[in-house]
Amino acid sequence: MPKESASDLAARYPNLSAWVFGGGWVKIGEDHFGESFARALHEGEQVWEGKREYRSLEEVFEALDQGIGDWLKENG
Repeated sequence: MPKESASDLAARYPNLSAWVFGGGWVKIGEDHFGESFARALHEGEQVWEGKREYRSLEEVFEALDQGIGDWLKENG
């Protein structure tokens, strides 16, 4: 499997990239505190929450990118 560079990932997931390099953060993985596998947070507040399960990490990144993009459109 070819190795992707950081610039490849940024181009593939532009909203996610802008989010994490712009001060937002994401949580990926199971924990005992929530129902979702992935979350986007801004200033300590959860602004997007994904599904409980995903088939692949790629699917998680796609969902994060879309969810963050939708939030940014609504909230500037």
